[in-house]
Amino acid sequence: MNKLNYDDFIKSKLKISPEEIEKQLNHTKINLSKLQASFDQIEESFDCLSCAQCCKQISPILYPEDFEPIAKHFPKENIFDTLIEIDQEGDFVFRSQPCPLLETCNGKCKIYENKPMSCSDFPHLYNVSEYFDYDALIQNISICPIVYFTSVDYLA
Repeated sequence: MNKLNYDDFIKSKLKISPEEIEKQLNHTKINLSKLQASFDQIEESFDCLSCAQCCKQISPILYPEDFEPIAKHFPKENIFDTLIEIDQEGDFVFRSQPCPLLETCNGKCKIYENKPMSCSDFPHLYNVSEYFDYDALIQNISICPIVYFTSVDYLA
């Protein structure tokens, strides 16, 4: 099976705008089992590494266990002076986008094996029965093709 990449997603005719999806989801009681099934099916058909829009557009929340692998990659820098800040919610995040760990030539993470926890869990739909963040779902519709197509499939 050929996996979709971001260019294919952009070139494809979007069935419905992200704003319309949000509007429809706002008027729907979310069935987590159905949402999980949609995600599982869509996620299998998409190549995340060819996309990397999450790395280009948003910063992950960084946790203390994420700091050491980041610091090892930037040994000559104090990562808290140059790369990381505390946002308005009090979370540690990267100061700028795209992510400083993103290799822009190939869309891969420079510390892929030890990437931040939030990156490993993105788009936060891997186990919705245990944890579901509606606001993250809505935010990610316009960033992540997997979330977009999961939402379209769910509403169908």
